[in-house]
Amino acid sequence: MVRLVSRTRREGPVTLVEAALVNDGPLPRRVRVESRLDGPVWPPRRRGVPESGWDGRTYAVALDAGERLGFGFASPAQPVDPPVALVADDPPAFDATPDTPADVVRALGDPAPPTDAVALPEPDIPPAAGGDGPPAPGPDRPGPDPPERGTDPSDQGTDPPREGGDPP
Repeated sequence: MVRLVSRTRREGPVTLVEAALVNDGPLPRRVRVESRLDGPVWPPRRRGVPESGWDGRTYAVALDAGERLGFGFASPAQPVDPPVALVADDPPAFDATPDTPADVVRALGDPAPPTDAVALPEPDIPPAAGGDGPPAPGPDRPGPDPPERGTDPSDQGTDPPREGGDPP
């Protein structure tokens, strides 16, 4: 069995409704709550889209066994008691497809790429001291690679010096 508790408060020309659903039963439930206020319902929004579960004057949600969920909305209408009514309390439907285009937008999430996936422009690095040439090597800009063996005419097949120097 699902219980619904609610209260209202008036803030200037707006009525704020706070409500909580409590599933005291041993099984999950799908519930639908409807506003009893005589006016439009302003549900909470993210990026201009109503939060998941809102459709006009109703809020639908699935509750696990023992779950408690708070929700709320605003309206320009005058408060009434009670401000919301439980209009459906059914076993949950196991259909995972979104119901409306707004549900699809919510399910897709933020369309912006993650910041670490966007390449940042290279900072301006001044040229090497004393000229207009390329920037000087540094910790962020390694110098040129040494020439490969056999590409330098002065390379006569000698081995590079060993670490610690050549033996005497």
